[in-house]
Amino acid sequence: MQIDGNVERLQATAKALGNLMEQLCLVGGTAANLLITDPGASPLRPTLDVDLIVETTQYPEYHHFCQGLAVLGFTQDPGDDPICRWKRGDIVVDIMPLDEKILGFSNRWYRSAFATKLDSTLPSGERIFHVDAPH
Repeated sequence: MQIDGNVERLQATAKALGNLMEQLCLVGGTAANLLITDPGASPLRPTLDVDLIVETTQYPEYHHFCQGLAVLGFTQDPGDDPICRWKRGDIVVDIMPLDEKILGFSNRWYRSAFATKLDSTLPSGERIFHVDAPH
């Protein structure tokens, strides 16, 4: 694991999401930090948000999950932000459901990424699920 600002952001995000992290799988740029095993590898590009997928296949399930985000103090800005974006202070997360019918978009590999997710423990002690290298 390569420790840098991305991992620090991820640790803060995992702590803020608490038990909801058990339902999520990390995808996107921040996940790369968890897959690097070479201590001499070049630093990765910093990311400003954390991309996560949630295993929901119907809108009511996704809505229920989002209510949990709101309880934790996360909010959405209906302005220029993507429909999947939630914020709490400096923490920015994009939470995408597996089924494209829920928000009108998806990624063809979300389902297989969720099915083959890896389990890791961050340096701060938080447990996180994330994509494997082939994804």
